[in-house]
Amino acid sequence: MACVLLASASMTGRARFARRALRRHLSVTTVLPLLVACSDASPSSPSSPTPDEPTDDSPPSFDPAPCAHLVGGGRGEHSLASDLGRAHALARYFSVETKPRETDAKLADALDTISPNSPDAVKGYAQRLSGACFAAAGAQALGPSSVTMHDGVAVVVPGTGDLPPITNAKSVAVDLRELPDSPEAHDALERAMVAVVAGDLRLLNAEMRSCNGQPDEVYSLLSTIDITQYACKTTTEKGVVLTGKGTSLPLAVLSAPRMTPLAAWGAITLRARAGAAIIGESISTEIAESRWVGVGDAGLAVRTKRLLLGGKRPVPDVVAADIRTGDPLAHLAKIEQLEVAELSGDAEAARPAIAPLQRPKDWGAESARPGDGRAALIAAYASARTFFSYFDIVGDTVDARLDECLATLDTKPGDRWTIYRTISRFAEALHDGHAGSYDKYRAAAKVYSPVTTLPIGSELVVAISKTPLVHPGDVVISVDGVPAAERVADLSDLISGSPQKKVHIVAEALVPAKDSVVVLRAPDGATRTETLSPSNEASSNFSLFDRPRGMLTDLGAADVYYVCLDTYGKHAPTVEDLPDIRTQMAAARGVVLDMRGYPDAVGWEVLAHVANSDSFGPKMAELMVTPDRREIVPQPTQLLSMWGPAASGYAGPVVVLTGARTQSQAEHWTSFFVSKKRGKIVGGATSGANGTITGVQLPGGFGMTFTGMRVDNADGSPFHSHGIAPDVEVAPTITDLRDGKDTVLLRAIQEIP
Repeated sequence: MACVLLASASMTGRARFARRALRRHLSVTTVLPLLVACSDASPSSPSSPTPDEPTDDSPPSFDPAPCAHLVGGGRGEHSLASDLGRAHALARYFSVETKPRETDAKLADALDTISPNSPDAVKGYAQRLSGACFAAAGAQALGPSSVTMHDGVAVVVPGTGDLPPITNAKSVAVDLRELPDSPEAHDALERAMVAVVAGDLRLLNAEMRSCNGQPDEVYSLLSTIDITQYACKTTTEKGVVLTGKGTSLPLAVLSAPRMTPLAAWGAITLRARAGAAIIGESISTEIAESRWVGVGDAGLAVRTKRLLLGGKRPVPDVVAADIRTGDPLAHLAKIEQLEVAELSGDAEAARPAIAPLQRPKDWGAESARPGDGRAALIAAYASARTFFSYFDIVGDTVDARLDECLATLDTKPGDRWTIYRTISRFAEALHDGHAGSYDKYRAAAKVYSPVTTLPIGSELVVAISKTPLVHPGDVVISVDGVPAAERVADLSDLISGSPQKKVHIVAEALVPAKDSVVVLRAPDGATRTETLSPSNEASSNFSLFDRPRGMLTDLGAADVYYVCLDTYGKHAPTVEDLPDIRTQMAAARGVVLDMRGYPDAVGWEVLAHVANSDSFGPKMAELMVTPDRREIVPQPTQLLSMWGPAASGYAGPVVVLTGARTQSQAEHWTSFFVSKKRGKIVGGATSGANGTITGVQLPGGFGMTFTGMRVDNADGSPFHSHGIAPDVEVAPTITDLRDGKDTVLLRAIQEIP
């Protein structure tokens, strides 16, 4: 009897010795004979079966390698590259891998000599990952549920439809040997658990990573703002409680040497929570803690959890079968006789805990290997697929865009400029004004285009010029021999954002920040050619006219007060200016606030002075993503009163100026203004990109940014890629630009009673 106990998974001292021996890479066939030889006890009675009882149909000795016990789940459902991207998302954010850049590097190494559209790509990637197993895809179809009787034992097979009632049975066995791995199979497994268990059944707790968005890896390195809002932290998720409807009959699980992750999880759960015996093969807990992702005709099982028995006690690395046999059905009669001990937590479990994800604190090395370019696109896809929350609004085209960009990249493998452009092209599919591609090794260059153009009708007209060679009102005909319309089309493919935002960004970027030959047409129709050099000063200015604050006396409105709230303008107000601003407002018939730019804290103080303190912002939500689910969690409504009460605020008429450059915090600001219909909006629609920006580092020293949260209008209507429409739409003409006339501001004056 002593020999039998020593060969089991019980927590005796000798069993612990056996487990440690296994970790020293001794096979079970080496360990168990040693244990048997140490005892002269007589064999147990045939009427009292014992764990790991040797039988004529016993399987080979248990292989301690987890991957040896894996049956793959369903095949991939998308292109090979898209499926690989989904697998990379699981490994990068939720696996035992803790350093995203190193995980990306493993993908890059795997793809350096092979295309992501090759069936062999996923195998090479799996070989480099920690806590991952490669396998061919298994059965995907779920058969019908059934209950069959074998010598008084009800054998339950989870499947589609309701289970027939279990009657006249002396014991029950749940057959998980061929259970596939799919959402439908998971539901079927839970229905089977409910049918065979009496009373409440709490599923196993699990230690896993939970992310509230893409932890910023880019923007914090490009600016002075450290975005710490998003993180992937280790959490312990309590298992849900299922209400069992079965009877208190002896229970067993039928297992196989190789099973799907779902089947392995189900077997361990019933063993730990319902005292079920395991008949068949011992279970590798690492497989039960894995998620399957199909990639073509194969796939990956990625370990994303650490199953717990309660508190911090992990399930043992191997949950031993009570009867190891290759023919479980032949041993059903022994279920009633088995005494199954409570499963104990294993303080010496070799499986590592799921640690928090480590955010990169600097840029990775510069590289343009073919593998780096391919992995950069796959990693960009993985991030967007996991954390971008607007596919319901902008359309889900990222799968097709990934395949398109990979094909483009392969036309010039190893070319850094091509990699940069293809990442930009991929980001365009998000239609997000915050989305874009970054090359760390190009970002340091502080050179700018000497001119900024605006779209007027079908033409691109110079609005701002930092060179005497070009004048406002000039129309751009071509740049470096490329017609303006053709260059617009090329740039439009690489610029992300709403339609109105894209038009303006393309217009601003029409003349590049390098020596360029530009053909222009003057307002009188004459054409000329100029060679333009880069400027060391940004020509873009959100207000275009950068007017100082004050009464608009020169425009015939001596009692209308104007404030440009663009923090990047030359006349942006400071905290010290607030007392004067309030004094001037008190003497004004009306106020115009120019939000064709980007506000800072002063802008919010000004808003609090003119708007109602109970004005409210848009609907905001965070993503909550785990290996198992993805949900949008609404955040509390923000009130303007968070900026302090405006007890003696300005109560007269107010007009706000907006345009396509009104983006992000500027749109947030504007949302508060419009919530209580405080005044009119004059100008153009805003950008349609609100919410904290975040970014993902990509192999080779590249990066991609996008909007990190979900923002909708206060009434629930879509905001992303739509923006805030003006009450009065106004746009300048060519003549207005030539003459330096701010048409939007002039119309705002007319809207003040």
